[in-house]
Amino acid sequence: MALPTVVEYVIPNYSQGYLWNVAGWDVYATWVAVGMLGSIIVTWLNIRGMEVSAWFQKLAVVGIFCVGILLFVGALLFNPETSNSVQAPNFIGGMGGIMTVMVMVPFLFVGFDVIPQAAEEINLTRPNIGKFLIVSIIIAVLWYVAVAWSVGKTLPLLQAHKIQHWQPLMR
Repeated sequence: MALPTVVEYVIPNYSQGYLWNVAGWDVYATWVAVGMLGSIIVTWLNIRGMEVSAWFQKLAVVGIFCVGILLFVGALLFNPETSNSVQAPNFIGGMGGIMTVMVMVPFLFVGFDVIPQAAEEINLTRPNIGKFLIVSIIIAVLWYVAVAWSVGKTLPLLQAHKIQHWQPLMR
């Protein structure tokens, strides 16, 4: 679902060829095609071997890092006084709003189960493995805080409410 959702935001009028509805979500042929293409690419990478997969992963990480830095710098340079967007006051919903974010935080750490495996494979000593884990988690927390702050700083409240894919999560 993630890859077709991203493509939908990048390509206008992307959802074509309605197929069915699952749990309130419309499924389109273009979504299925993008999902299948993504699966084929991942399968090809796995068949090619570890070296090609590692190269692709490094490229993807560098790309995500660059986009994240651009997002953060853009948020730092954003001037709400020159923007026509309506910014909401901080902490809407009080404790309920904070708890909504706190409930989502554990899901942001998907994939960090590979850190111990990576630490083992790069032959770190026991004290360094602990440091590696702690530093990795701190960097992850800082990264997610920076992304959340950047989006919250620049995304107008009215536009945030129009994002249809998040509406079921906000109920």
